[in-house]
Amino acid sequence: MVKKAIWVLAMAMAVMILLFSPLVGFEIIFFIDAIGIDMFAMLLEAQLLVTIGLIITRTKLAALYVHEWAMQRDTNYFIPSVETIRAYPPMIVHAVPELLALLIIATMILVKAISLA
Repeated sequence: MVKKAIWVLAMAMAVMILLFSPLVGFEIIFFIDAIGIDMFAMLLEAQLLVTIGLIITRTKLAALYVHEWAMQRDTNYFIPSVETIRAYPPMIVHAVPELLALLIIATMILVKAISLA
């Protein structure tokens, strides 16, 4: 019930933003009038779901690439299983090995340096 209410509010906000946009307002009004508000909301929802799915897929592919790269470069890199972490909690440190930690720190330093420049 809450999920449906969130979708209804999100679609209402998207329609209002599109309607009050000076460049596309009239075209959207005529389009909604032609296909109906329910069909328009369904089209917006489908577009949102496809976009989120694409972002998740691309993120997983990037993470897989980083994982494979780290497996080749760092001899101490491995991701422990859930059972291993439950038996020995400090093993969680191995999920972010020193090579990846150095990359993260270097990226943070570079971003800070670029933002100060």
